[in-house]
Amino acid sequence: MFKNYLKVAWRNIIRHKGYSFINIFGLAVGMACCLLIYMFVRQELSYDRFHDRAGRIFRVAMEVATPENTSRQATTQFPMVHALRKDYPEIKRATRIFIPSSGLIEAGDKSFTRERIAFSDADFFRIFTFSVTRGQTKDLLADPRSLVLSETAARKYFGDINAIGKTIRFEKRFVFQVAAVIRDVPLLSHFHFDIAAPFSALDKDYFGFEPDRQWGGTLNNFTYCLLTDRAQAADLEHKLKNIVARNAQRKYEVQWTPFLQPLVSLHLQSRLDDEIESSGHPIILIILSIIGVFILLIAAINFINLSTARSVRRGREVGLRKVIGALQGQLMKQFLSETLFMTAASMVLAAGIVILALPGFSLLVGRAVGMTAGGVPSLLCFMTGLILLVSIMAGFYPAYSLSRRSPIGACKTVQADTGWHSSPLRMRRALVIFQFFVFITLMGSTIMV
Repeated sequence: MFKNYLKVAWRNIIRHKGYSFINIFGLAVGMACCLLIYMFVRQELSYDRFHDRAGRIFRVAMEVATPENTSRQATTQFPMVHALRKDYPEIKRATRIFIPSSGLIEAGDKSFTRERIAFSDADFFRIFTFSVTRGQTKDLLADPRSLVLSETAARKYFGDINAIGKTIRFEKRFVFQVAAVIRDVPLLSHFHFDIAAPFSALDKDYFGFEPDRQWGGTLNNFTYCLLTDRAQAADLEHKLKNIVARNAQRKYEVQWTPFLQPLVSLHLQSRLDDEIESSGHPIILIILSIIGVFILLIAAINFINLSTARSVRRGREVGLRKVIGALQGQLMKQFLSETLFMTAASMVLAAGIVILALPGFSLLVGRAVGMTAGGVPSLLCFMTGLILLVSIMAGFYPAYSLSRRSPIGACKTVQADTGWHSSPLRMRRALVIFQFFVFITLMGSTIMV
């Protein structure tokens, strides 16, 4: 039976090419917009979740209160990491990341000045999950003369030659050997680097002070910790309030109060000074999601209006089918099958539009948008759900409107549907008014923003 429905649907599409093109293309544009918005929103919600222990990783940030004002900063003092490891059993591991503002990198006869380099320690690779593709896999950064490169950096510095054991210089006087090569840091990470080097290699001469004794002054590094149990975060945060006062060798007029931030919330919810990279905003995701729903509604309303407007042509067909014994449920299945067929065709076209539009859309939102969050299975599930939703939303009323008539009433569709007070005409007018309302709302919002 369903095969017969599809045959009839295909014949109707071929017989009415202009109508079919307008319906399929209109739905495709609306669905393409929804797909793009879905991919972006899902991507923004998936930051830092690729780490194996992401739920137990927290960043230690700092509230700084001076007599003049109070600020909240993403950075902490250098010795914070040692105090966390020593005094708090709730913390399984702790690490710090220092990112120099500039630095000369030399690899052979090549030199580079704007490289993404992060100085950290051995706990960095024990807390965060980065895949090693070549070289040693344990105790990375434990040796103060070793470093780790990303695959992109390894190719950039040494071409196709094996980078393991090669020498890299930092600021001409720090010499490192490549111990391992890792896959590039995933796009969905709130920080990125191409070189990871041991913090222990940096001496007092580099900073101009002893970093591990500098509890006062500026906050220069990012501190992360892995908890033994996520539920301990609230108690630990309370214990951390006096960590600076307990460990500093003298009193300061400035009051530092540490607080914890879950790793998976940093990209969307952290609004601190000196963030490691620019972050997203949940309000933008909400607005985009609403826009996606409105666009899908407009596309579905177009389909409903065109389908009900064609009821004059389908009236005799409905009447004839009822005369030979077709039931209302069978007719509804027929029309819903046609809608499903056209919606599936629209989705195929929408997928092509998305592929073509992705580079421009990525440029518009300022991020590289792709299928990195959830991958192909997640996207296919969303596409399937979208096909079913649009098919029901756009096909139910036309199917009900056409199939509910009696055989004689269906043959008199011309008079029934063109009267000023006819139900289909009132419905189409209401839908058109709603379309204009949504359109004006979206355009007005765009102009104001």
